[in-house]
Amino acid sequence: MKKLFKINKISEPKGDLITPLAIEDYLDAIKENRDRVRLHSSQLSNICGLLLSAIFIVIFFLIKEDYNGILIKVIYATMFGGVFFLITTLLFTILSTSLSKPTAVSNVGERLNLQIKIYNSEYKKLKLGQISLIVSIGLFFLGLLFFLILVNK
Repeated sequence: MKKLFKINKISEPKGDLITPLAIEDYLDAIKENRDRVRLHSSQLSNICGLLLSAIFIVIFFLIKEDYNGILIKVIYATMFGGVFFLITTLLFTILSTSLSKPTAVSNVGERLNLQIKIYNSEYKKLKLGQISLIVSIGLFFLGLLFFLILVNK
């Protein structure tokens, strides 16, 4: 039976590679991760804008054509549910990039702990935004599927 995954062992570092990292190295890594959170938040916001436009195009088309029946109500429910979750995504992405309140620190250890706490807070909000976006995309495609069924009747 062929193995699906190959796990490579990392060899132990030798010489001066085993010296511990300085606090500044940790702070730089946290700063880079926070920059990635902000970049990802902006990408999520762009996706939300595109999907909101697409959803409203479908909704306005349905209003213009004046369809009747239970299927049209299901389409409206899924599309407006998608809009709700897209707005929720936008709120979470804005919250994940918002500035935290200023806090005084007296030493490098406190600064490191504060930066880790801020990063974890931003990361959690971004994850909630991602989950909300996934739900909204699912609702959008479900609404499109019902729209396809309605148009091809």
